[in-house]
Amino acid sequence: DGLIYPLEPRLDIYSYLRLLRDPTIALARCLMVAPITLVPIIVQVEPDAPEGAEELIQTQIIDRKDTWMKLALEGCIDFGWTAFENVYEYNKKLDIVELKKSKQLLHEITYLRANPYTGDFAGIMQDNIITGERVYLDQNKVQLFNFDQRGSNWYGNSILDNAILPSRRW
Repeated sequence: DGLIYPLEPRLDIYSYLRLLRDPTIALARCLMVAPITLVPIIVQVEPDAPEGAEELIQTQIIDRKDTWMKLALEGCIDFGWTAFENVYEYNKKLDIVELKKSKQLLHEITYLRANPYTGDFAGIMQDNIITGERVYLDQNKVQLFNFDQRGSNWYGNSILDNAILPSRRW
């Protein structure tokens, strides 16, 4: 199934939550996320652009940017990566397939998958916490953000990991 696991064991959820309550870490996370989420995206429409292109970019990307960037950055800071499940829907009026919603996946129950031959990102596997079944999503249904990713280590490197050792002395 191409599952890959983080190279190092990650923080257990209770230690992670304790770290997030630390005022210095909370402030640092806010200061890292704020500048990127506050920068506006400006769309310039070319004269030969298809009708409705500007509106499509506005509704599909720009209107979602702040939420995507905040959640993606916080996930990358905390875990080194974050993933979203993309749900699409056919728009009859425009005769296109649009992004209906993008749902952030929980790190605790989500594992990344890679092509065993090439190392390319292949999607995710998630343990369904209600049924216990495994759910697989291919890469075309997932948006993956990672921080300091090297080679096929799609999990990236968490900035919050730098606080783990000092926090054990608190």
